[in-house]
Amino acid sequence: MAGIYDGDICWSGRDRAICPAMERQSSLVLDAWKEVARRPGIQAVLDALEARLHRELPYASRRVRAIDAPRSSVETVASTGRAGGAGRAVLEPAAWPQQLSWAARREHAAGPARELRRRFGRLLGERERGDLRLGPLFDGASLIGGVVLASTNARPLGASHAQRLTALLEPLAAALANERRLHTMGALREAAEADRRSLLTRLGRRDIGETVGGSESGLSTVM
Repeated sequence: MAGIYDGDICWSGRDRAICPAMERQSSLVLDAWKEVARRPGIQAVLDALEARLHRELPYASRRVRAIDAPRSSVETVASTGRAGGAGRAVLEPAAWPQQLSWAARREHAAGPARELRRRFGRLLGERERGDLRLGPLFDGASLIGGVVLASTNARPLGASHAQRLTALLEPLAAALANERRLHTMGALREAAEADRRSLLTRLGRRDIGETVGGSESGLSTVM
């Protein structure tokens, strides 16, 4: 029995025919992983995928919100479409347990912006309107952010869009985690350089490789 494709739904029998929707989803996810491997940050990945995302996830905006758990804050770190920038916001303590409970199920939420904002508060931001989808991003077992898709279409978007978003969550989470690690490494390098400069100042030297006075004569044995 050959596969039967009907809109967003595909049935297949013994031949296990590949549906066009499944092919598009697999191609999109493969392209996403390629961009994650090539590019250093989540915004660069979204920019490279923008044309594909516009076709496969036709929302008015696509936004990635990153969570800083130690500070209990969230901010937009990448966006495409008509999504604008947004500053850092403090997550409401009362809403945080509910957000963690939702994220632990590894499923995304969908509904009108007003309804989802009641559930997730500042995790969504204040700019999105219309129909929203929110998907969690994990680094291992840690919730590190979420993808927010906003649609102004009067017609609800199909089930295939939910499947594509679910498939994209892992590569987008990897891109966000990579960016965070790069920032952490950069901060550690800056701290190490500041310590080096402080040490040289205390020693009265300009470079760590300068010769110590007397090291080649009276202090040679000690050295």
